[in-house]
Amino acid sequence: FHLSKICKKNSYTRKNIGYLLAAYKGSDIIIETDDDNIPNKDFFKNIYLAKKTKEVSGNNWINIYMPFLKKKKIVWPRGLPLIKIFSKPKFKKKNISSKFYLQQGVCEGNPDVDAIYRLQRDLPFSFKGWSSPASVFVLPGASFAPWNAQATLFRMRDALWVSYLPISIHGRVSDIWRSYIAQRLLRNVCIHIAFAVEPLVVQHRNQHSYLADFDAEQDLYYKSGKLIELLGEWTAKSSFPQEQIMELFRIL
Repeated sequence: FHLSKICKKNSYTRKNIGYLLAAYKGSDIIIETDDDNIPNKDFFKNIYLAKKTKEVSGNNWINIYMPFLKKKKIVWPRGLPLIKIFSKPKFKKKNISSKFYLQQGVCEGNPDVDAIYRLQRDLPFSFKGWSSPASVFVLPGASFAPWNAQATLFRMRDALWVSYLPISIHGRVSDIWRSYIAQRLLRNVCIHIAFAVEPLVVQHRNQHSYLADFDAEQDLYYKSGKLIELLGEWTAKSSFPQEQIMELFRIL
């Protein structure tokens, strides 16, 4: 693929080549994880698109980990602005049955938190103890929550077109900003993202320098707010998704 000549070697964004290869081979679904994540025994049983859901809402930003936790615990996903980590989402009482073409699971043990969390709080971390009867949570169209590339399901025909990882930014930023861009583009075609309550993988994290991760994540801390502001103000000129992608990336 032409893209393989553009993506830097030893870069996280070379996952893009895997997405293209899966599409070329005619795959119906991509179930994505990382090399330091161990899939649970039910990992490949949770690929059903139809889900029983409970809608979660907030003021523009949502700490999607909050619905998974016991009351006294605080944890936030990588990419969430720090001023929003204590934001409490609200839930609609009624469960909704729907189909979701992009689904995000959580990682048990060493979840996808940012370097600030890792530098000051204890790990491993367990998501066990959630009490919601919903099997997944879904965000309304106007809200944003970061999702990552560690336990993600894409249905090829409906969601693969938003899988692209930007190659001009650090890998610890790329998948998070992809998630925000994808949420904005999917809003135009009325597709929502499901966040699975039950952990899909256990992470035994590769060796990292927390300070190096902190340095690499600077754009998440300082620029994500402006990114969301831009995405919220953007109105597509074209009605075709492929043209909307090009239009938005030119602005970005």
